Formats: sequence, C-alpha cells, structure tokens
Amino acid sequence: MGLIDSVRKPAVGGTLAGAILLTAVVYGVLFGSGEPTGPKEEVSYWYYDVSEKKLFEGPTNQFAPIASPSGGEGVRAYVYSCSDCSDETSWFIGYLFKNSDGAKKLLVESADMTGGPNYQTWYDGQLVRAEEGDEWVNIHTKEGTEIKSAASKKCSGKAIECRIEK
Repeated sequence: MGLIDSVRKPAVGGTLAGAILLTAVVYGVLFGSGEPTGPKEEVSYWYYDVSEKKLFEGPTNQFAPIASPSGGEGVRAYVYSCSDCSDETSWFIGYLFKNSDGAKKLLVESADMTGGPNYQTWYDGQLVRAEEGDEWVNIHTKEGTEIKSAASKKCSGKAIECRIEK
C-alpha cells in the first residue's frame, strides 16, 4: 500500500468518531430543544418593606437594601415554612439581610472582592437581623449565625426556604 492509498482510505477510528459526533448533534437537535426539564428558575427575591412590615417581590440583579414600593427601605427576606411552601399560611420570615452602605457601594461598583481592603469592607458589611429585631449585626458573628439558624430551630431542623419560582 502506497502513500496515496493510505490517504484515500479513511481510518476506521476517524469514521467511527465522525458517526458518533453526527449522532450526538442529531440527538441534540431532536431532543435538546423545548422547555427546560430541570428546576424552575428563580426570577425574583423576597424583600421586606421595613416601614410597612410587608413582603414584596424584588429583582435579583440589585443588592439590598433597595427602594421598597412605599419608597422606604427594602431588605432581602429569607422566607421559610415548616411544612409546605405552597401553603402561604405556613410561611414565616427567618431573617432579613442587607449590605452596609460601604459594602453595597463596592458591590455596585463591581470592586474586586478577592482580598485586600475591599474584601474586608464587603465581608464586614453583610448584615442580618430578625424580623422583630431592630439591631443589624454582621452575618459572620456568633449573633449573626444565631439569627440565621433560628429558622431551622423553629422547625425542629427541617425549615424549607420558600423561593419565588416561575
């Protein structure tokens, strides 16, 4: 077999790889389009109007606090249920979250959060409080951890976060 014969004859491995690739493409076109089959995409967050003491839906592309419908402060609300999120009467607010003014400014300006003084400002500026509380505390402190874990304790360790899914 000469050089010309080996060039004209396709290698078996190359033909097999091409057939597999073609099959994958055809399968993707036939069965890969249409509605997604995975979990629903979260399209908004729960927020809490601090002055009105009410939940409202807000954007995922902004950093708390945001303006509430009443014009006051809107903070992220983590809503839970001990049984089933489809039953709104079982919902309760586990805790509220916002960024300090300095942390929010860094987030909005897309500052580098990988280290240095910006990271520390952002880290220290993550604040939580209980719905009925008045004092905002750093989420990373003992007090912040206790506030976050209170929701789970309320449900004997089985709290379900109720997210907005559409």
